[in-house]
Amino acid sequence: LEAYVRAQVSAVASSIVASELDVQYSFAANRTLVKLYQFFPHLEGEQGITITALAAFLALLQFPSTDFMALSCLIPERVQSLEPCATLVRCAELLEACQFSDFWPEFRKLGIPEYGAREGETAVSEDRKLL
Repeated sequence: LEAYVRAQVSAVASSIVASELDVQYSFAANRTLVKLYQFFPHLEGEQGITITALAAFLALLQFPSTDFMALSCLIPERVQSLEPCATLVRCAELLEACQFSDFWPEFRKLGIPEYGAREGETAVSEDRKLL
């Protein structure tokens, strides 16, 4: 119960933002934050929804791990229906179904540059050969 104290919301949220910057991933921190927002929904607000989406994004990057699925069970449907969470959920569904050619256009809607691509271009050509 100690992990789910109201005062820890900002500390856990900061660690998730830091994990994006430092490429340090902690499913436990992500899960703790989502649970804290369940216990204290009035603290979530727009910033909390953005950080929840970031936690979901970081979990999706762990695919084929089940982190995203486990985390999405804790994220309220009202949050999952908002962007960018809705796109992340759709991306996870496409990955689970091995629909990779449909995944990339959906993932690009997030506006995240692809690894190895310069601004405004993609790392995979239209005929699916690596550039």
